Amino acid sequence: MKNKLILIDPFEQTVSFVESDGKIESLKALMKCDLIDVVSVGVDNVMVLDDNGLLKENRYFTLMGQPYAGRAVIMTEDKDQNMIDSDLDLDRVKERITWHPEGFKVEPKMQFVPLP
Repeated sequence: MKNKLILIDPFEQTVSFVESDGKIESLKALMKCDLIDVVSVGVDNVMVLDDNGLLKENRYFTLMGQPYAGRAVIMTEDKDQNMIDSDLDLDRVKERITWHPEGFKVEPKMQFVPLP
């Protein structure tokens, strides 16, 4: 079964609905990446990101004050964490995105916090 997701493409500077079965391999193909990470972007929505996005030449966008590298997919989940058709308004998502120019770069950083 395919569901309606939102694809954010900073290379084309587009935000569009796409269909996917939501399987990891399908998402990686949509995003043109090898590893993924998932972050929450609302109560029932998650954004799937390129986990190595900061480590390679990429285009960037900012959503809700946070810069991200590479393509991303926003998915909506039901109460059982099953993927369902996106309930987000595409125009509202577009309004919240800032595209960064070619050459923009965020340096990855890692912080180790010792446990008490």
